[in-house]
Amino acid sequence: MPKKAPEMSAAQVRRLTHGEDGKPRYHAVGGVAGLLLQCRPSVSETATGSRSWILRTVVGAKRRDIGLGGYPDVGLSEAREAAREVKAKIKAGVDPVAERKQARQELIRNQGKAMTFEQAARTYIEEIKAPVLKSQKHLAQWEKTLEDYVFPSIGKMGVGDIETAHIVGVLQPIWKDKTETATRVRGRIANVIDWAISAGFRASANPAALVSVKPLLADATKLKKAKRRNQPALSVDDAFRFLQELRGRDTVTAVALRFGILTASRPGEIRHAEWCEIDLKNRRWTIPANRMKAGRAHVVALCDEAMKILENIPHMADSNLIFNAAKGGEISANGMRNVIQRMHDNAVAKGGLGYTDPKQNDAVITAHGFRSTFAEWARRQRDFADEVSELALAHVNSDTTRAAYKRDELIDQRTLLMARWGDFLKKPIADGVNVVEMQRAQAQA
Repeated sequence: MPKKAPEMSAAQVRRLTHGEDGKPRYHAVGGVAGLLLQCRPSVSETATGSRSWILRTVVGAKRRDIGLGGYPDVGLSEAREAAREVKAKIKAGVDPVAERKQARQELIRNQGKAMTFEQAARTYIEEIKAPVLKSQKHLAQWEKTLEDYVFPSIGKMGVGDIETAHIVGVLQPIWKDKTETATRVRGRIANVIDWAISAGFRASANPAALVSVKPLLADATKLKKAKRRNQPALSVDDAFRFLQELRGRDTVTAVALRFGILTASRPGEIRHAEWCEIDLKNRRWTIPANRMKAGRAHVVALCDEAMKILENIPHMADSNLIFNAAKGGEISANGMRNVIQRMHDNAVAKGGLGYTDPKQNDAVITAHGFRSTFAEWARRQRDFADEVSELALAHVNSDTTRAAYKRDELIDQRTLLMARWGDFLKKPIADGVNVVEMQRAQAQA
């Protein structure tokens, strides 16, 4: 039978301290078997260290050290009374550690019910996102996506009550049609709930974590790829006809669309293009990494017609943008699409075919679709490796393209390719005739 510790007085307990070797000591104070005063040295030379009560006992088949509070906030008599209560619960078959954990979780759940998801989100945006986001536009987008897609469904729910089914209910209506937006919404919900967990307003795991929702929704990566394939594009053989009509339009948006086609660039890259990115001497346009989908700077070789556009377009005062809207600022996100739609409608009104993609149920083409037109044309240029056109499109997907990117981006070959693309768009090409073969035939004539 273990030796029973002598029952210390309050005065004796006050004199207890850690070991002279600087290590913590556990003093049995008696009165209740297993009741110890834990004395730890301080990390600071000027402080006295810390002391707290521990009940060392067996719960079920395991030995547990159960904290009873700090000394002297909890005095000797209070510690003995608390130790007796714990032992009584153990004897009655109650695990006091589990009981305490359950009570804490219940408190967190109640706090979570008191704080709604909308309150948590607005607090997170104000305290966490706002100080680190440099772009006010990005911050506004963060808040607007939650207001549009999340708050109407779960904004009034307690942040501690939200489950995976609620998250899926928010995402499903937009998951297929607005996949990119939906994936961002999921990530933003997850960020807010992660904050709520860390702040003590939620005890359970994050229901918006990707691992939780992924099995319940279609593969977002495959959906995005399907959308990229579905951009209506003009056939290569019809590109000259389109450019001929487009050259007759002198609005800023029409000129921007023409520049985008000549450079095989994305509409967003054109709309945000700045003069500081242009090297007129070397005929280069360097798009910074933060505006590129792949997250790396992209150099575009400029053909003759693209250079003439830059030479002739006026500079707007107090703006570094190349293509400015009438009242200043970037041109509309739908501007190029509207130009194409008007051109299509005019062609159809005159009895023409318009500008559609027969592979996409004759859908009207898009500005982004011209990248596919360029890619199709580039595949016909047998004297250029595929990675040359892939780099021109800022596609760095294959191992060979990555290797080429690491070497020198094949800028010289890309310059030749883009010059040929510009020449191709200046003159009609007979169906089925490869531009390389035609040029060789002309050279031999």
